[in-house]
Amino acid sequence: MEKNPQLSLSSLVQGFIFSLGAEGKTPLTVHYYQGNLRRFLWYANEHDWPSDSSSIDAWKIREFLAYASTARNRWGTTGNGSENCREPSKTGGWRYYRTLRAFFNWAVSEGFLRENPLSNIKVRPPKEQPVEPYTRDELRRLIAVCDRDFANGDKFLGSRAKAIILLFIDTGLRLSELGNLKLNQVDLQRGRIVVVGKGGWERVVAFSSGVKKALWRYLAFREERAKRSGVAEDWLWLTEEGTRLTVLGLAHLLGVTPDLPQFARLLK
Repeated sequence: MEKNPQLSLSSLVQGFIFSLGAEGKTPLTVHYYQGNLRRFLWYANEHDWPSDSSSIDAWKIREFLAYASTARNRWGTTGNGSENCREPSKTGGWRYYRTLRAFFNWAVSEGFLRENPLSNIKVRPPKEQPVEPYTRDELRRLIAVCDRDFANGDKFLGSRAKAIILLFIDTGLRLSELGNLKLNQVDLQRGRIVVVGKGGWERVVAFSSGVKKALWRYLAFREERAKRSGVAEDWLWLTEEGTRLTVLGLAHLLGVTPDLPQFARLLK
């Protein structure tokens, strides 16, 4: 009987990440898995796990999930903003469980492992916390900041921030959909955009006259930034340097990061 090829855990992780890209997963999805698995590899190295991926058993996985769920000083990072400074996330164990389940299922399906070490491990998904919407007063204050930036001379950033916030609120787009918009998807005259969602499905989303005005003003300043860089192509959202504002950059602009639960909810 032919034996399964023995790969190091790090090589197996690399193969999984490559396969996600080959399957057409979005850059954000790849980034999410890559970050979780990078921390998993860090833990394995810190605890002197054997490099052979076939030696990973359920006990090792349980130890890792317990660490990810409860430890305060995680991943060897230090400094302001690191996970050392925050309470363990209530969703941490579930997040890493889902990542490892997908990773090891892939390894089994590809013939690199005979069985999934998570097959007898069950982790209860956390209860979804309701997301409190912004109040009208909070939204007015957000828009007022954009208008103040514009009035004080920061016309590009002020107009961009206002257009992003209004379009996001008005249409209810996923963060990834908002960040991946291109100029040819926006019909300013009709007040609608063609959105490419999950699985490549297209749908038409309308926006109000107030959003139309905000987008028109942003596009007027965008044109100059695009000419300055010459590399922006046709992405809707640009940085001050005239390059593409990525989805991750958009997330930071809106005050969320890929490691926070609300980031995952915005992508759904």
